[in-house]
Amino acid sequence: MAAAMEKNERVRAALRGQEVDRPPFCFWHHFRPCHSARALAEDTVAFFGRYDLDIYKVMPDLPYPFPRRSIRALNDWHLLTPLRADQGNPARVVDTVRRIRRAVGPSIPLVVTVFSPLTEATNFAGHELILQHMREDPATVHGALDTIAETLANLGFGVLEAGADGLYVGNQAAGNGLFTPQQYIEFGRPYDLRVLNAASEAWLHIMHVHGEHDLLIDQVLDYPVAAVSWSDRLTGLPLKQVWSSAPRLAVMGGMNEQGAIVHGPTEEILAEMRDAVAQTGGRRHILAPGCSVPDDCPEQWLHAARDAVDHLA
Repeated sequence: MAAAMEKNERVRAALRGQEVDRPPFCFWHHFRPCHSARALAEDTVAFFGRYDLDIYKVMPDLPYPFPRRSIRALNDWHLLTPLRADQGNPARVVDTVRRIRRAVGPSIPLVVTVFSPLTEATNFAGHELILQHMREDPATVHGALDTIAETLANLGFGVLEAGADGLYVGNQAAGNGLFTPQQYIEFGRPYDLRVLNAASEAWLHIMHVHGEHDLLIDQVLDYPVAAVSWSDRLTGLPLKQVWSSAPRLAVMGGMNEQGAIVHGPTEEILAEMRDAVAQTGGRRHILAPGCSVPDDCPEQWLHAARDAVDHLA
């Protein structure tokens, strides 16, 4: 077992597959910042600091500034325009990062959650309508995705300059069978890569494939990211399978976000953690739930989970 490590050192070593003093550990939930960068920064620092977590994660609670389900007709896609990182909510996210970095110093890994371009587009139109528009006029949908990707690329560059270490890309378009592999390759992949490549200097990009079934996880294993995340317990896709098939990447997960971390007991939390570490040998692994824990998750079990990490040796 390695000597005690700082958070930054621990996460970097884990990504490289080196020995760590204990697995890097984090969990997260949503905040209600009311369009305030200051509120989101303060809530983020308080939450992640309270549990002494290894990665701080800015949640997508200052959303992409375009209304959900506002696309009703094909021409509505032209309402989307690219935004710079100093405009609207992108500027608030950059301000959030700057405030967090100033508060916690340089040694704590910090990622910023964004949704993938195809995820955002689906939010704007709804699943059935975007599929219809893909069939009727794919060029128009591609144009909209390009605009969304430009905005997110601008944001990615902006948050890195403000002190973030990478993006956590919430990819809801690659799960639950929403899109076929062919549709994803055409309408998802190019725009994911544009966002990630615009922030190519980051060392902690994480791709989260969201869903409970039919994950297109194989489509993202060659992405320029450090780790891939998914709900391994809920989907039945074990850490070991992806860990073995993607030796370049770390895997992030091992805990059921609807399981023992929510309701205990401590023995089940510890058993789940030990199983996750056994699957990876404790290398190239960030221990975490598969997705957000409930916002009202009892603090008793979150503290128990954090304490359990120190007893894995």
